[in-house]
Amino acid sequence: MNALRQLLTILLIPLYLYAGAFLSEWLSRTFGIWHMYASAFVLPFIGLVSTYFIAPYFKVYNLLFIYIVGLILAYWLAYPAQYPEGSAHPYQWTYRPFALTVMWSTILLAGCLFQLKRKKQ
Repeated sequence: MNALRQLLTILLIPLYLYAGAFLSEWLSRTFGIWHMYASAFVLPFIGLVSTYFIAPYFKVYNLLFIYIVGLILAYWLAYPAQYPEGSAHPYQWTYRPFALTVMWSTILLAGCLFQLKRKKQ
């Protein structure tokens, strides 16, 4: 059973992306924020927190793996981004979504690792 959960940790990465994309799109439409900002907060949260709960063992390595894969995907997909048409600076390049993703995912990773360390004591 643990081997299946370990395999699911890695195989569910596309599901994390789809669920995060739908949730971030809903948040951006509901609250009127830019979808890149919503994705910068939702996608790392879904990926790291679900890995924390699904991974049966080697949680630290699994979290680091998801963290690195997530940053690579964020670099490919959101670096650099253009402001949307209705903003104060339309069509200008920005690095804010990628920077928010890096900062937020680092904070989440530190929180998950702190929780693991606290749990072992």
